[in-house]
Amino acid sequence: MKKIIILLILSAFVGSAYSQSSLPQGSKIPREGNIYMNFGFGVSSRGVPFYAGAEVMVHDEVSVGGAFSFRSQAESYAGDTWQHRAYTIAARGNYHFNNLLKIRAPFLFYAGASLGFISVSTVLNSDNDGINYEGTRGSELYFGIQTGGSYFFNNHWAINAELGIGNVMGLKLGATYLF
Repeated sequence: MKKIIILLILSAFVGSAYSQSSLPQGSKIPREGNIYMNFGFGVSSRGVPFYAGAEVMVHDEVSVGGAFSFRSQAESYAGDTWQHRAYTIAARGNYHFNNLLKIRAPFLFYAGASLGFISVSTVLNSDNDGINYEGTRGSELYFGIQTGGSYFFNNHWAINAELGIGNVMGLKLGATYLF
């Protein structure tokens, strides 16, 4: 239910921003020196991530920055429930394929890698009754690769989708704001 509510809120936000735009669709994509932020939610192999990040274009085709995400997952075993919470902080780098593949605005396609750290905490929500449970996850180094794309519907706003593979595999959906 939470996922549906968040999706509806995001859709209303994007629709509102689109309807208020007096600019032609896709009039700008990030170029060298621009800064942009991504934020949203997703579906992953370890819970529902909520994420935010910022990147700076160091070249027309290369961006670097950082990202933060939070996800939570409940797991049941033998009548007991464990609640896993994971916080990820990572540095990111992306190559933007628009010039190489001759893709014009309003579309932006990229792929890259992320390196960071995942901090995982696990809480037992009921009595353990002496059961030996091996599903507890620990904190670890994070490495992943990602690919995604954005559609800019005015000079500042875009919708974004990204597929990531690494310690955690998942799909992120959200919005991008270009400063």
